[in-house]
Amino acid sequence: MTIHVLDDNTINKIAAGEVVERPASVIKELIENAMDAGATRIEVEIMAGGTSFMRVTDNGRGMSAEDAHLAILRHATSKIREVGDLNTIGTLGFRGEALPTIASVSRFTLLTRREGDDLGTRVTITGGKEPDFIEAGCNIGTTVKVEDLFFNTPARKKFLKTNHTEGARINDFIVKLALSRPDIEFHFINNNKVSVVTPGTGNLYDTIQAIYGDKTADSLLGLTLEDEDIKISGYITKPSMLKSSRAWQTYIVNSRIIQNRAIAKAIDNAYKSLIPKSGFPLAVLCIEVPQRTIDVNVHPQKSELKFEDESRIFKAVYKAVLDAIRPAGRGLGEVAAVVEKPEQHVTMEPMQFVPATEPLA
Repeated sequence: MTIHVLDDNTINKIAAGEVVERPASVIKELIENAMDAGATRIEVEIMAGGTSFMRVTDNGRGMSAEDAHLAILRHATSKIREVGDLNTIGTLGFRGEALPTIASVSRFTLLTRREGDDLGTRVTITGGKEPDFIEAGCNIGTTVKVEDLFFNTPARKKFLKTNHTEGARINDFIVKLALSRPDIEFHFINNNKVSVVTPGTGNLYDTIQAIYGDKTADSLLGLTLEDEDIKISGYITKPSMLKSSRAWQTYIVNSRIIQNRAIAKAIDNAYKSLIPKSGFPLAVLCIEVPQRTIDVNVHPQKSELKFEDESRIFKAVYKAVLDAIRPAGRGLGEVAAVVEKPEQHVTMEPMQFVPATEPLA
């Protein structure tokens, strides 16, 4: 048996299995890069659920020609320099895998320019082949266009859901990213229809209202808690407005969107202790903890996160939610009575941020 060292293109295609699972993963990586580059406005456009066309445009710092050359190399990153930096990661991306991996399974174009540079740089790569670099006129910031995703890995394409489902997933990611950064103006265009626009005022309430509508905004209760080195802020809906799934809950830890069982359980328990009814409130929880007490290296997509002390987080979230609901139910009997009536339970209109776009034929 002979052992070979794999070439970069093969390595990137293998990495694509973890980093680029579907169009939504591509959008997530590209938006996070834009956020890390200091963008205040991010526009995302997709066609056919992202399978045929995705474009992310930002007004961030942009890259020099030299950086554009480096950005498409595997494990080239501006976010960390040495192993010690992994303990205090503050950026969303840091592995240096996203761009070369995406470029290995699509027709990829990157256009970027820094302030002060007369011309920008255009990089085109087709399915991981040799990149083509040219000088080009463009706006300050970066635009990445990804077309024909998985055109050269047909086996991967088979695992994608319908265009409608893939588009809805991208919508979901953008909503969560917009909630995590109310200071950034997001525009999402799906099959030529504007689906999400957020104001970018820095106000979380305004962002929730722009995404979910006035009815939801009227039902919001503010959350706040400070306990030594844990800080919690955000909003949760009143017990009179519950949904049948947790899809409406967004947990943000140190500006990173995560999934975490302890946080979900704490919200459930706080609600169940007051109203013995099934259903989940809409919640946007922003949690700040010292960077050294969490580990984001657990998963390639960095969506799972390990806390040093999970039980402290659970207790803090539980208390924050309880404190928010209690005053709202001055007479909790009155709130419970509303929830008891089945016709009033889960009566909210469908989530506005999943537009009923027809999948392309």
